[in-house]
Amino acid sequence: MKINIGLIVLAAIVILIVWILSYIIKTANSLARLKNKAMELNSDVDVALTKRYDLLKKQYNAVKLYCSHESTTLIETIKMRNGLSGSEN
Repeated sequence: MKINIGLIVLAAIVILIVWILSYIIKTANSLARLKNKAMELNSDVDVALTKRYDLLKKQYNAVKLYCSHESTTLIETIKMRNGLSGSEN
């Protein structure tokens, strides 16, 4: 039985081409997966920052209202201490 060298070389070339193509496909898939993961993480950061901003805005408004209330209360208290309430004018 005679082994044909040309068939062996052809088989080796086909195997090499299949291996290279599979390596390229695996690498491309890996890069696409990493890109998607990075985009997902950026999206998560954007969501967290938006939530934080909304919370800070609510806290700011609450503090602003509280300061207004405290200011009014302090003015009324000072007027009452000084005997200058609205009923004595």
